[in-house]
Amino acid sequence: MKQVLFLLLAIFILLLSSCKKEEELTNEQKLIGRWLYEEVEQQDYNGTNLVYAETVDMDIIIEFKSDSTSESLFRGRSGYTSIGGGLWRFLDNGEKLFFTNPLVGIYVGFTATVQELTENRFHIFYENNIRRDGVLYRRETHIRMSKLE
Repeated sequence: MKQVLFLLLAIFILLLSSCKKEEELTNEQKLIGRWLYEEVEQQDYNGTNLVYAETVDMDIIIEFKSDSTSESLFRGRSGYTSIGGGLWRFLDNGEKLFFTNPLVGIYVGFTATVQELTENRFHIFYENNIRRDGVLYRRETHIRMSKLE
């Protein structure tokens, strides 16, 4: 009886030691690849009052590369065209993402809070101040993306 019990215990230990635990991907590994902007949601506040809100479907692809560079592509009439590249890096243990992105011929750098990052979904959020008609507003921007295969 002891031999059977010992044999079962040995088999159980052997099975546990042969099972490899899958390593979880780092944020950098999850981010590498081509992402389609699904929507950009912007809300402008005057103090705590919401004064403007807009959600835009954008046809932009951004490719995050393993060398910490990125390339942005805009869909025009003849397909996707590069609108420039930028740089990216994670900050605060992956909770924030700093990246530069081309915007109307100039590069805009900003730090966004990572709301969600999985192998297929990416959601970032950032705030900035804008001036419109002489009034200063706080703008909240959410960018939601899905990974392309």
